[in-house]
Amino acid sequence: MQNFEQLERLVNKMQQETYAVIEISKKYIKFAVGKYKEKIGLKVVFKEREKNKASWLDENNEIIDTNVVSHRLTKMINKYESIFREKIQRVSVVYPTGTLEIKDASPSLFIDNPDKLILKSHIDELHKMAKRVNYDDKKIVTNLKPYEYRINNIHSVAKPPINAHGNMVSLNAKVYTAERKVVDSFKKVLQNLNLEINTMTSQMFALAKQCSEGLNFRETFVMVNWDWECIDLGFFSRETLVKKQTIGFGIKHIIENLAAKMSAKFDTADKYIFKLLNFSSSTLDESVIYRKYNTQEKRTLELKAIEIKEMLFEELKGIIDKSDILISREMENVRSFKVYHIGKITEIAGFEKILLRSNYKNISEIYYSLVTGASEIWTHSLCGSIRHAREVNKNSKEIKTSTGVYPNPALVRVNQVQHQPRMQNSPLQHNRPMMQQQSGFTQQSRPMIQQQFMMQNQRVQPQMVGQQNYQNNENYLKNGIINTQRNK
Repeated sequence: MQNFEQLERLVNKMQQETYAVIEISKKYIKFAVGKYKEKIGLKVVFKEREKNKASWLDENNEIIDTNVVSHRLTKMINKYESIFREKIQRVSVVYPTGTLEIKDASPSLFIDNPDKLILKSHIDELHKMAKRVNYDDKKIVTNLKPYEYRINNIHSVAKPPINAHGNMVSLNAKVYTAERKVVDSFKKVLQNLNLEINTMTSQMFALAKQCSEGLNFRETFVMVNWDWECIDLGFFSRETLVKKQTIGFGIKHIIENLAAKMSAKFDTADKYIFKLLNFSSSTLDESVIYRKYNTQEKRTLELKAIEIKEMLFEELKGIIDKSDILISREMENVRSFKVYHIGKITEIAGFEKILLRSNYKNISEIYYSLVTGASEIWTHSLCGSIRHAREVNKNSKEIKTSTGVYPNPALVRVNQVQHQPRMQNSPLQHNRPMMQQQSGFTQQSRPMIQQQFMMQNQRVQPQMVGQQNYQNNENYLKNGIINTQRNK
């Protein structure tokens, strides 16, 4: 009875989980706290950011002054704690995508025990071997994503085949690295704040996690992130960032070029792009919406709305054409996929009309958030990081939130049921040999286990492709139509 009361308290505690996340980009320091409630979902209850007219990061995305950044974050965290009266103990971190590199790892390990039983220790060793693909001391492994396990190079499964039998187990994985100085600068800030790291993800992965939803993250899609100094293209399949491409031309350059064409200041061009132009309407196209007197030429420059639209479209179509080339190169052999556009550029009124320029217009979508309390574009990566942290908890023995750590109620419930005393004539006793066969993998159960792996292999193989441009990875899934959240 006491055990069930303890379980009930744990379940009540999980009714509301608190997750805090920080992100530091060149322009902004961001901090947000979200709360998950069962059957309701995520609600962002606190968010704040601080802009830097210069930059918080240097050219290599390393934090310039960790003490200043720590001070700004301390003010934000203290403000949250004073309002909600709870202590932040750990946070998730979103680091810049700029120095992110993706490597392939395919280690193999022979099973040396007499029963040829694959143990958790073998899987852990495979993961360690995979991380050794990073030979550069200036780089550090930030994440490892296994996407396929093989038994005897015959059976292919997506999850670790613990307790299966085989002479050899292999792993195919993506290894993500970043500049060591960049990661160390972020860790220094957390040390100054006396905070633990909950999870650590790249901005691109966090954005993709937010754009996709549920099982759709397993499908194949391209995410185009229109960032401040560059446009990043991420190619995703089977919950994995397979490849990243970068166009070294971002929103900042678009505004600068338009300002030069208009003979206007940067802030003025920014205002026209995001506040005054509307590509979905032609009502004001012939109206003069900009005037400026040129003292050198001694004349007044007048521009109609249609003329400024054409100037801006010239800048955007070059990026769209370049993106199409990169997408076609990587997705040439992929049968079905989606393209998501995300970033501040999507705030342009009628941006969907601009995307008609793309060869992939029929499979392109613009992402808009429907998360309560976080509809702003700058919160997308923060929400994605929160979602990732919560999903990590689902498969862990302990639930780690930003305000506490406690046993996973799902696992506690399973353990209590397994240890529940049984009556002498209970039908569960008659089922015990079968349960032992399923969990213990006895000699008699080997044919069934092999059959299960064959069935799993049959489910995986139809989705596999023979040869992809995903860094010459021959075992990657294609397929996928993803339904994103939309504002309607």
